[in-house]
Amino acid sequence: LVSRNGTVKHPRCQGVERWPIQDVLTDKYDMDKSDAEALADFLRPMLTLNPNARVTPEAHLQHVWLLRQST
Repeated sequence: LVSRNGTVKHPRCQGVERWPIQDVLTDKYDMDKSDAEALADFLRPMLTLNPNARVTPEAHLQHVWLLRQST
């Protein structure tokens, strides 16, 4: 399972260090912190496990991060 802030939470993962998405993007991929936070904010709604609570593709097309990429 993934928490609202993007960290993994699952019984099998207990004892495993949690690594938020934005930290992966900055630490592993050397992404600028503000860009990493914006991209993580874009990715999190798509990672919601419950399909009924997950963002729709149509709604997500208006996300700030995606609109910024098209300029």
